[in-house]
Amino acid sequence: MEKEYSQLLPWLYIGSKKAAKCRPLLRELGVTHVLNMTPSRTTDPAAGVPNYFEKDRALTYRRC
Repeated sequence: MEKEYSQLLPWLYIGSKKAAKCRPLLRELGVTHVLNMTPSRTTDPAAGVPNYFEKDRALTYRRC
């Protein structure tokens, strides 16, 4: 995968839709919480990005 994320702090990453849907990458980086800064798909189907692994109990999602 072409690098689709940047590390801002030792514990904070910002990434693309492609990174958000790559569970192996999230595991490798040790991601446990995801802050989704897109509108919901029901609000804006074109701009909204789903919480891909909402059912995975290892990840906590919040949308702003």
